[in-house]
Amino acid sequence: MPLVIEADANGDLVIPVSARPGTRYMVERTGEAFTARPEISRAEQWWAHTTIEERLAWLHDFFARMPPGPSLTAQAVKREDLY
Repeated sequence: MPLVIEADANGDLVIPVSARPGTRYMVERTGEAFTARPEISRAEQWWAHTTIEERLAWLHDFFARMPPGPSLTAQAVKREDLY
């Protein structure tokens, strides 16, 4: 069932309550019709358009840019001392 929207007294298009509050929509015009689709976040776009190799390269670069931190001693990573 299609969602019906209508203009209010100010000429603004009103989306019914079934839409989640805060949802942003991208509006596209095709001839005389307008289509409103929920806006895709930058994170969703990144995940949808990157390959596994690009994600791994980003991850390697992320870790390479991190400042050096203190090293753990051998005692700190002993199995007996982890519990």
